[in-house]
Amino acid sequence: MTAIPPSRKWIRAATAAFALALALVSLSPPGKEDSVLGAWEAATSPTLNNALHVPVYLVLTVLAVGCLSTPTWGRILGAAVLCTAYGGALELGQAYIPGRTGSVTDLLLNALGVALGIAGAGLWRRQRGLAGESAPLMDLAPVHDATANPRPVDHRLQKCWKMVTEHYHSRGWRHASQKYEDILADVLWQGASVLDVGCGRHFPMADFFLGCGAEPHGIDPVADETGTARSGVVLKRTTANCVPYPDNTFDVIATRSVLEHLEDPATVFAEFHRVLKPNGLVIFLTPNKYDYVSIFASIIPNRWHGKIVEHFEGRDGDDTFPTFYRANTIRRIKQLARRTGFAVEDIRYHSEYPSMFMRHPVLCRAAIAYDELITRFPLLHWLRGWLLGTARSTKAISPVDATSGDVHARDKGT
Repeated sequence: MTAIPPSRKWIRAATAAFALALALVSLSPPGKEDSVLGAWEAATSPTLNNALHVPVYLVLTVLAVGCLSTPTWGRILGAAVLCTAYGGALELGQAYIPGRTGSVTDLLLNALGVALGIAGAGLWRRQRGLAGESAPLMDLAPVHDATANPRPVDHRLQKCWKMVTEHYHSRGWRHASQKYEDILADVLWQGASVLDVGCGRHFPMADFFLGCGAEPHGIDPVADETGTARSGVVLKRTTANCVPYPDNTFDVIATRSVLEHLEDPATVFAEFHRVLKPNGLVIFLTPNKYDYVSIFASIIPNRWHGKIVEHFEGRDGDDTFPTFYRANTIRRIKQLARRTGFAVEDIRYHSEYPSMFMRHPVLCRAAIAYDELITRFPLLHWLRGWLLGTARSTKAISPVDATSGDVHARDKGT
């Protein structure tokens, strides 16, 4: 099984050169003062020297990643470079270990560096089942079929789609959005009332809900209430901070790519609890706070997000909204749920293909390699792109509901 798309010859050659250079340095005679590196370290401050090491380790890691799809010798070279990169990075950390005594600490840190290097280089090739799932390596049919819906002629875009198709789609990967819709299809029933929070301008999910036999309602701050009139569909322009419905109205609330935009998630969760019927469900899909895209979005001012999205994804910048990431970790979601009358029934991490880099082949390749690494090892799943989960209202069931069949109808799919 190919780990990532075949790498270029110059990547393999550069990796080999780095591995050889590092081996020669490590075999040089003792005494840093006699070496070029020692002279450099003596001439610079420790802070500057440590800061300059960081990009070197990053370059080494990227070069090693480029060898993951090569034959065995390439993976060995990749392992050697990653061992050196991680081992060196850990050695940098020794300066911050209180009471460092020398050889024992060095041995333990370098041993850990070797283990991380071997893991990162992909020498452990057996597939690992994902935590809590009996699924193959890539857990989630393609979101986009390049043959059925051809893209404009763009060689960089074509190259990226080829990589994504090989790494994701050809392995039966399914996007987290498709799993989100699978859950909704399972829990909805004929006549169920569903509220889509953050439904978009034209409520595209309404047809899906109608197909499930549900009664769809949607709210969004930019909803087009007059331009999308459809029989049986209710669309309102408002925010989730004050849902314009009476208590105990809905059986299910669905929300996709919304939680990251909530400035006051506790208020929104309380509103969800208010408008849900007893035993009602919230189905949510949201970006993980620790995904690299979320991290960049947190650092970059919101006023620049629109232009960045236009450049990297080709989407209209007007469709971007401020992000806060105040309800985008498993721990935080469980805290909010507990405080507002919900019990989280299921919440899991899911992968994302590099949609931000589909016009940048180098970045696309690096993102695919990164996703391969964090998907392979369960301890790194907390870095994956999506959080998909369900939470059930713990609101007390009224005597009227308890004597009717409505409560049992709402238990579909549980």
